Amino acid sequence: MAAVLLRRLLSSSFEEVYPSLAIDMQTAIKTELLAGIQSEGSSNIRKKVCDIAAELARNLIDDDGNNQWPEILKFLFDSVNSQDVNLREAALHIFWNFPGIFGNQQQHYLEVIKRMLVQCMQDQENPQVSVLKG
Repeated sequence: MAAVLLRRLLSSSFEEVYPSLAIDMQTAIKTELLAGIQSEGSSNIRKKVCDIAAELARNLIDDDGNNQWPEILKFLFDSVNSQDVNLREAALHIFWNFPGIFGNQQQHYLEVIKRMLVQCMQDQENPQVSVLKG
């Protein structure tokens, strides 16, 4: 329930809430979201945390199209190339929920994104990774 409420807060009141938080609190939220995705054992809860991360990333794209959360981009690349099926599935879930996560650098990363998605789609051993689930 907390995950649903946090996502709702970020989607409806981001501008009123997030910028007013101290920088160290903003950093802690981002750090804890990524740590939660990596450590959560329940697939359903992990997807809800991924939804929050995608919503936060969406809100952290500035007016010029710059992603203000570079750690999530690194997380996505690292997770898709990980041997951990849960992390690969989480990265795809985030990308599925917010395909514009790369902001104005999407064109720069287009070939990498294509390779990343093809690699996951061809994963015959892990059908939960090869089939994007919303």
